[in-house]
Amino acid sequence: MWRFSVLFLVLYLSSALTQVTLPDTKHAEGMCIWYGQCKQKNGNWLNCYRNIPKVLAPDNGEIFNALNDVCPWYVNKTAPNSTYTCCNVDQINALRTSSLKLAQQLLGRCPSCFQNFMNIFCATTCDPSNSLFMNVRNSSLDIVNTTYPAIDTVDVYFTNHYTEKFFNSCKNVQFSQESSKVISLMCGSNDPCTGQKWLTFMGTPMPGSPAPFVLNFTFTDSATGGVIPASMIAHDAPLKSCNESVNGLTCSCSDCPMVCPASPTMPPSKGSVKISFIPIGIFVGVIGFVIYNIVFSIVVMISLVLTATDSKGEYQRLSRSSRRSFCLTDVGQVFEDIISKLFSRWGYFAAKYWFVVIPAVLVVVFGFCAGLVFFEVTTDPVELWSAPNSRARKEKEYFDQHFGPFYRTAQIIITAPHSPDFSFADSQNYKIVYHFGGVFQQDILNEIWHMQNDIANLNVSHKDSNGGKRDITLQDICFQPLAPDNMNCTIYSVLNYFQNDFELLNKEVKLVFTVTANSSYHIHYCTRDPSSLNATDLFIPCMAEYGGPVDPSVALGGYETVNGTGQYDLAKAIIITFVINNHVDTEMNKPAEEWEKAFISYLKTYKDRVKNSNISFSFSSESSIPNELDRESLTDVRTIAISYLLMFLYIALFLGSFVRRIFYSLFPSDGRPKCSGGILVSSRIGLGLVGVCLVALSVVAALGLLSYLRVKATLIIIEVVPFLVLAVGTDNLFILTHAYERKRQCKPAAMTTTLIGEALGEVAPSILLTSLTETVAFLLGGVSTMPAVRTFSFFAGVAVFINFMLQITVFTAVLGLDSKRINQYRLDLCCCLQLTKDEDEIDNHDSLLFVFMKNCYAPFLLHKFVRMAVIYIFSVLFFGMLVGLFNQDIGLSQSIALPKDSYLQDYFDDMSKYFRTGPPVYFVIKDGYNYTNQTKQNKICSSAGCDLNSMGVQISSASLIPEYSRIAEHASIWLDSYFAWIDPRSGCCVVKNRAEAKPKICSNHSDPNCEPCLTGDNDIYRPNPTEFSRYLQTFLNSNPDTTTCNQGGHAAFGSAVALKENNKSVEASYLMTYHTILRDSNDYIDAVKRAREYSSNFSLTINHEVFAYSVIYVFYEQYLTIKEDVAINLSLSLGSVFVMSFLLMGFNIISALIVTGTVALIIVDMLGMMAWVGISLNAVSLVNLVMVSSCLVVLRVYAFRRPLEYLLSSVLTLFDGLLTRERTVGLKELEMQYPIWELRFLVE
Repeated sequence: MWRFSVLFLVLYLSSALTQVTLPDTKHAEGMCIWYGQCKQKNGNWLNCYRNIPKVLAPDNGEIFNALNDVCPWYVNKTAPNSTYTCCNVDQINALRTSSLKLAQQLLGRCPSCFQNFMNIFCATTCDPSNSLFMNVRNSSLDIVNTTYPAIDTVDVYFTNHYTEKFFNSCKNVQFSQESSKVISLMCGSNDPCTGQKWLTFMGTPMPGSPAPFVLNFTFTDSATGGVIPASMIAHDAPLKSCNESVNGLTCSCSDCPMVCPASPTMPPSKGSVKISFIPIGIFVGVIGFVIYNIVFSIVVMISLVLTATDSKGEYQRLSRSSRRSFCLTDVGQVFEDIISKLFSRWGYFAAKYWFVVIPAVLVVVFGFCAGLVFFEVTTDPVELWSAPNSRARKEKEYFDQHFGPFYRTAQIIITAPHSPDFSFADSQNYKIVYHFGGVFQQDILNEIWHMQNDIANLNVSHKDSNGGKRDITLQDICFQPLAPDNMNCTIYSVLNYFQNDFELLNKEVKLVFTVTANSSYHIHYCTRDPSSLNATDLFIPCMAEYGGPVDPSVALGGYETVNGTGQYDLAKAIIITFVINNHVDTEMNKPAEEWEKAFISYLKTYKDRVKNSNISFSFSSESSIPNELDRESLTDVRTIAISYLLMFLYIALFLGSFVRRIFYSLFPSDGRPKCSGGILVSSRIGLGLVGVCLVALSVVAALGLLSYLRVKATLIIIEVVPFLVLAVGTDNLFILTHAYERKRQCKPAAMTTTLIGEALGEVAPSILLTSLTETVAFLLGGVSTMPAVRTFSFFAGVAVFINFMLQITVFTAVLGLDSKRINQYRLDLCCCLQLTKDEDEIDNHDSLLFVFMKNCYAPFLLHKFVRMAVIYIFSVLFFGMLVGLFNQDIGLSQSIALPKDSYLQDYFDDMSKYFRTGPPVYFVIKDGYNYTNQTKQNKICSSAGCDLNSMGVQISSASLIPEYSRIAEHASIWLDSYFAWIDPRSGCCVVKNRAEAKPKICSNHSDPNCEPCLTGDNDIYRPNPTEFSRYLQTFLNSNPDTTTCNQGGHAAFGSAVALKENNKSVEASYLMTYHTILRDSNDYIDAVKRAREYSSNFSLTINHEVFAYSVIYVFYEQYLTIKEDVAINLSLSLGSVFVMSFLLMGFNIISALIVTGTVALIIVDMLGMMAWVGISLNAVSLVNLVMVSSCLVVLRVYAFRRPLEYLLSSVLTLFDGLLTRERTVGLKELEMQYPIWELRFLVE
């Protein structure tokens, strides 16, 4: 993660290599251009210009040993006393003590690359003929007070072949602390980097840097001629390819693709299943449709031959009450008679002894309602969408317990849609023009700074659990990666390229009247080299205030990527991310939640007082979704209240004869309109009010009853269950009331209690059938692993059943009371007033809808050819929906679950539009792995000496095929960084008294009493088990150092390793990388699937359990099996429909099959229609699919009350109920039930 030391590496190397050019320099074999060090400048030694013959390094002498240690290829091993050089011990030590250690930390994981790197600088420093390819251009005599002049500028000539071979050996070396390549840290703003750009950058001192000279590299295709001066030859020594070994060690596959057994290739895309070239959905739909047409044609021809009746005769035939006898029909009829008699007796009892029934039932129901004192609503997205025993949930808990929860974030996405793009010329070359997006305009940046600064200084009053109050600022809750050395908060923002300093943000450098450097130019440079210490003429470092680099792919959005390089200058959005600590203990997160509320409140009001109209922004915090879901629940209460009021108004108008009486009063048969007080008597408004209240009471009672059982509710329950029960409940109100009215018209002299009993005995079995079927279907939905579906199913099932019980008890009793009121001609809602009944007034008119259904709709629908057409049309619709069923998308957009006016709607839109990075993914190695064993280490790490098929190598290979793997980058691996840190050649881990059990770590690396932690007695410089455990915690507590060691593990790996209680052995650890950008549900689901595939492979690789974790997995895991879950839930629901229909319809298996088939057709059509209109399959849509068709009522009437008048009356009643439904499913069901019936009529 840390790149402080890269520039210092360049400076030290430059210090070791600078030359002075003099006119009489002799360029020849065996001639030097420097020897020794003359003078310090800005703390760095200058080399002495000495154009002398090469110097002998005697065997075992000081120079010989130093050269053999640093540049062994310049030592003549066969004739030791024939070793010559152009450098003395001081120059070699300068190279070894400074440059070598820093280079070792960065490039040492690939031995051939590091050797080539040292080869280049050993050549320029010590090559015995360096005058052949180096030419001193300028001297610095004015500052030299020694015998020999110091070198100021030197020209170095390399062949392109030599340069590119060096670059190719290093270009893929990974930086172990980040998911990036080392070359991106060492090449400055040159993106993409090349060998020439790399050396040029290292040879050019940055403005304001202490480097006293320039290395002016020149690259040629040939060794001589061209730009190369006479008598000089461009350097082109042999170099190793990255796949060649050094001392028996080879670069790993992660650092050198040529080492890999085979380059990863994209697996063939599965796509949609096809038969030949035809998608399976179309094939099944077409074949099924063809077969259906053949069968349908045969049935139609047989029907036309066997039936010769006209439409009138067919209508009359269906009106006859003859019944066809089926198996078990007699048993079923007996069962039907028993149920009807029981309900008849109950109805008579409830109507007569209402004063017993109503109080007794209400006492029980209100007892259920009392459970609301334990009522809880779950708004935590994890609790809503992930089952406690699910794999993702268990993995999340493991990760949180061992490494801590993933950080909380507060984020702002800022755009400037009306701000024009602009250009800026390069300060060094005015022919190079940089183009910037309008969001980088200076006034925009200044406004963003004020916003960010205000947020960083927000002060919130927090009351802790003990009642004490304290002020909370961002400083108290933010993530501080370098604490306690650096206590600044982590804020990912381009403003941190200026260390969040307003003066630096507005700093400019002018040459005469021309601006040569400003904020936009500085941003251009820093996005190419975020770790630079002095990047531009502004002399401002790019390193952020918190001590680390700001990744431009995180801080910017809406840019394009060309050949793998982000075009950051043309970014359309600036993204500010405040990183906040998260805790497993929710109480410890309270201060952060309070601050996040202030953060949201500030930004909401900021839009009203924003100074620059060009700014547009969206925002979110960790607690935003739960808070918005809470707000939505309050909004839903108002919506539910309004809906129930509207339903009450409809029931009040149509439950009684209010509308019918008004119509016949205005349009009487004798043509003389009249007004009758009977309208106010027969309206049944009070009965409708009771019915609606009972529906609401059943919902509340279900919530209370399940609250006793500590079942937490969800917003889906609050949003859907009241409407569902209202739909079912109002159906039953109409059915029961209209059944009583029919009985009253047939037997006007009968007692009210008797009529209530007969009516209930006639329709209660049908109500029982529908209610019990729906209840069982919903309760079976409780087997789902999705918490949202399971809790919805429980609440819905219980609410529907309680509603049924209230209707056959309380509502039946109230219906009896209300009917007695009508018989006594008392006013509705004011029963104390009694009118005088007009003896001529007879309320025996059929409703207008009944007349229409009987005289118009039924004859038309039952016409022979109309029935055929209806069946055929709906069959075509079925096969069309079947095609769509095979192309059903899955997933759920986050915006769907939130209020339409939520500020998060804009945030999710902007996130999809502008984000260019995916979420981090962690491959967690569970406890029990032996990290001290070198064989096991090699199965994880990715540096030299590691297995070719290690976890790290496999992740690197996966990142080469991101379209498939969904992995964007090489993993940051703590073991690789630990090995680089503890390597004695790196100089990072140095101690006093190494032999002691607890040696003291040296804070001053230059202390002569300090020595490396390791003895260096093995080829790959790995710690033995004792050393591994001894220094591990020190590594994890070490911050990266700007000058001596960039491999400290505190910032990058402080939370990546969970130590056991002894703090010496590892309990669990992880390797981290990033997913590619994920834009929709399909991308997220595929990312979960691929990560689990790789984690399974990793488990096999290391023979130990590994799992993949990312914060998104708990939300999208359910979609890996949602199709199977849908199939199981719907199959259970259909099974319950069949069983209940069979038992409660007189064991009539034909009727049970018909109703089950009808419901199945409805479900198929709904799923297909969802696919065609782009509605995804998810938990929300699933809970709506687990609803049972209302055609059970019609079917039961047809099965036991065959005359058409019963059927029409039932359809009419059902239609009245359906008009009250809030869901389109009901209307769809009403339409879809007819084809099955017509098919049965046709066969008969």
